[in-house]
Amino acid sequence: MKSKNERVTLRLGKKDLKEIDAFIKNNREFSSRSQLCRVAMQSFIGKGEKNECKVTIPSKFLALIDKEVKEEYALSRQHAINRCVEKYFSPEGMKELVEYKKAIGRMTGERIQVDIADEKRELVVSK
Repeated sequence: MKSKNERVTLRLGKKDLKEIDAFIKNNREFSSRSQLCRVAMQSFIGKGEKNECKVTIPSKFLALIDKEVKEEYALSRQHAINRCVEKYFSPEGMKELVEYKKAIGRMTGERIQVDIADEKRELVVSK
């Protein structure tokens, strides 16, 4: 039975291979060199699913993230950060954000706009 994938041979120097292996060891969402090369190629030519954004994370939080990775609660820094973003923007997280906006509105007496699942509502919050 023929595989749907084609084989490609790639020649790399020892230094490059060491860097790839170290990357795979520290980013366990990649199980092999082949998987890393496929994802890197797709990302490079724009076929990947990733939208990238550069963020600056305070060192105290980065240390906590690294601890989570070291203790194997997260696969990598990226995995830990993605989990935080998913939790923040989950339905429960969004409800909490709306309540926070309402509380700010009560304190200031301002009208606030709340966007929930592509639905815009303007709330008038009284003190």
